[in-house]
Amino acid sequence: MFGAVAASPFQTQWLHALVANHALQAEIVLRRLLEKNTDASVTLHPPDTIYSLSSRSTLRLFRRSASTSLSSPVPKGARVVHWKVSPATKPHETQISPDHIMNHACCQSYSTLVWNHASAVKKIVYL
Repeated sequence: MFGAVAASPFQTQWLHALVANHALQAEIVLRRLLEKNTDASVTLHPPDTIYSLSSRSTLRLFRRSASTSLSSPVPKGARVVHWKVSPATKPHETQISPDHIMNHACCQSYSTLVWNHASAVKKIVYL
């Protein structure tokens, strides 16, 4: 599940259903739960708004640039971006934090994407 909060009610329900229906594929179990879903916090995105990045494209997301207009490998209209962890991206992924996003929003495509589309990052206050 993309963007699911750990231990969210729907994710917990899905994991329990996976255990109870271990002979079925996870996608089938998820589809059945979604058909019965009444949780208003669960958002379903159409498949054409989900973009899966290749390892090469993911590396481009993390590349720094001095340019003021960063190009993105993610097409307009994408609402969910996914990539598989690879040895090449792992060092970059371990650096991801709100501070990293704020400090690199002007020089790294990944940080720019998050800064522009995940408004919660802008509201973080450290005490």
